[in-house]
Amino acid sequence: MTSIKVDSQAGIGVGCSMCLPVWQHILPEDPVETGLNQSLKEKRVLLMDDEKMIREVTGRILKHMGIGEVLIACDGEEALHIYNKSRFNGNLVDVVIMDLTISGGMGGKEALYEMLKIDPNIKAIISSGYADATILSDYRRYGFRGVLVKPYNIQELNRVLSEVITGQAQ
Repeated sequence: MTSIKVDSQAGIGVGCSMCLPVWQHILPEDPVETGLNQSLKEKRVLLMDDEKMIREVTGRILKHMGIGEVLIACDGEEALHIYNKSRFNGNLVDVVIMDLTISGGMGGKEALYEMLKIDPNIKAIISSGYADATILSDYRRYGFRGVLVKPYNIQELNRVLSEVITGQAQ
């Protein structure tokens, strides 16, 4: 059942809520063919985003694309901790996808600055919904190797991830 509810109170504002039916089969059961070659399917990706829904959906998409292991962080501090722990344990992270802006926490730019001190060869992708952010047009200057503008689709995620992992980023 679909419904839209709008509440308005003078001097306070307007609130709107939508109720949409759940789609049970968001992703197929088997990994989708995405053009990733076999060696990329064994890679480890660290995904950092402060929005739970983005972490969950993008994490599932990455797994369905065939990525070997997806590590999840909700902010820069946690991403830095996971990255360092992985290096210490000898389970290197192959690429990091980081949200530029984290509400109340360390964002992607700051987290990458710290990670570059540890690993100057880190492969990182900046992700943001702020398409006009200066860093997105000049991402290499900050140490990123790719950029994803939200909302991105599976094909865009696949293209940028493949280019960064293989070293063929434009």
